[in-house]
Amino acid sequence: MLWHAMNEGTAAKIEPFYSSIKTVKDSYPKSHRETFN
Repeated sequence: MLWHAMNEGTAAKIEPFYSSIKTVKDSYPKSHRETFN
């Protein structure tokens, strides 16, 4: 939730936390991630 708040601009982007997670999210789009049930 913290990353989403940063991405939406409702919280300050803390580096390198934000950019590290953004890199992973961009590399593995949600449509390609496995879902674990």
